[in-house]
Amino acid sequence: ETSLWFGETEPRCAHPDDPSGGETETAWDERRVAEAIDACVDPEVAAELRAEPDLARRAMNVLFMRNYYPTRFSARPPLYAETHARAPWLTLPFRAEDFVGVTFPD
Repeated sequence: ETSLWFGETEPRCAHPDDPSGGETETAWDERRVAEAIDACVDPEVAAELRAEPDLARRAMNVLFMRNYYPTRFSARPPLYAETHARAPWLTLPFRAEDFVGVTFPD
């Protein structure tokens, strides 16, 4: 399985040369979000989810509900418009020069 860390099994600090795609908006699939809401077995919750006019907020609300109340859904269709291959993306959340000299007391 491809590691999500740059440096594979040895996570490292962020480096200016690391590739970065920058932040992008999540591409939600409106049809799949609607299917997920249709799979909600609680009519009140389904109506509340359906009432959100903004697709991104509606999708995130569905995602939240499915994660914290999974038994309220009879199916779990994917909510995203596309999938991406697993690839290194993570570094430790500090620069190497910020770490020099740091010690942990015994």
